[in-house]
Amino acid sequence: MIHQFYFANFFNIFLATNGFHFAKNPFSFIIKSEKSEVDEMKKFTSGFFAGTFATIAATVGVVSAIKKTVIEPIEKKEAMIEANRRKANRKSRAR
Repeated sequence: MIHQFYFANFFNIFLATNGFHFAKNPFSFIIKSEKSEVDEMKKFTSGFFAGTFATIAATVGVVSAIKKTVIEPIEKKEAMIEANRRKANRKSRAR
């Protein structure tokens, strides 16, 4: 009898540490109430919007990094080439 009590107590502690809490009904983890479904929907919605925001922020960060490291140096180089060409045209006409 004592061994059964120890085993039952150990089993309840094991279940409690793994997320199962028996309150009034030992099968309460099987039965879902409307409140828990509403809470799960709120968690899903907030997680969905947080994930969407994080994805958009990461995309904007990648695009701006590519623009600064790739596109802007090319545009600067093209502007410098264009300025040098204008200077060369002025010099060739001045002679």
